[in-house]
Amino acid sequence: MDVVSDERLVEQYVETGEIRWFNELVSKHIGKVRAMIYAMVLNDADADELTQEVFLRVSNHIVAFRRESKFSTWLYRICMNTTRSFLRS
Repeated sequence: MDVVSDERLVEQYVETGEIRWFNELVSKHIGKVRAMIYAMVLNDADADELTQEVFLRVSNHIVAFRRESKFSTWLYRICMNTTRSFLRS
């Protein structure tokens, strides 16, 4: 199976709305996102919940992704902001 770029997956998801494109993005990045979050919160349950929140935010705001940076950069910024907000509260 060919590996599809993140940018192409985003484009396909935004154009078609088909969840399979978003699921591929999640599959590619979920491990790294959860690891980043866990390193900050040091709690499995919180890391799981925050990982879910990150991908929910990505799904809700993916049309705002302007492609001025790599998708992974945008995703990890959402990850960091979500986790920092959690830690502040």
